[in-house]
Amino acid sequence: AGGASFSFGSQTCSSAPVDGSLFIAGGSGAIGTVAIQLARQRGWHVAASASKPNHDYMLSLGAHKVVDYGNPHWREQILEWMPNGVDAVLAVQPGTSAESLPVVKDGGTLVSISGDAHISERGNTNGVPYQMDVLDDLVQLMEQIAAGEIHLELEQVYPFADALAALAKVQTRRARGKLVLRRE
Repeated sequence: AGGASFSFGSQTCSSAPVDGSLFIAGGSGAIGTVAIQLARQRGWHVAASASKPNHDYMLSLGAHKVVDYGNPHWREQILEWMPNGVDAVLAVQPGTSAESLPVVKDGGTLVSISGDAHISERGNTNGVPYQMDVLDDLVQLMEQIAAGEIHLELEQVYPFADALAALAKVQTRRARGKLVLRRE
């Protein structure tokens, strides 16, 4: 899901210049960890939000800037990093679209993967056209993961019998990377 979500998002952000900037609201989860790496491959400057214990990990994946989403001044920190705002925001976690809009430059793009309501102001575009064909992107991503070019973080592999425990972990929004169910 992380790769497909980022593919939808990156195609939506296709107007961002090669050296553009991207803020990922929710950088340490399954979507964010893949998105950081793919955005860096595209030459984008990347910032992400994560809890403090995940900052070094986000930097190791290629993020240029990491902010603590628990810090009430994280928006100011992003704007210190990119004073005119970022070209695009990928809002991964629910409730982050409205919080992230102030860091998008006028005319920029806000992509809500989280299912938040679409918000548009200052000429910003938003939304994800889910009818996009991302099959080629996903095949390329799988090849990159298999070749070790993209790191796929697996926090934990659960036996299928523990599916409810895995779901409970996902619902905490504190997973680092992917949680996997294994059929036995």
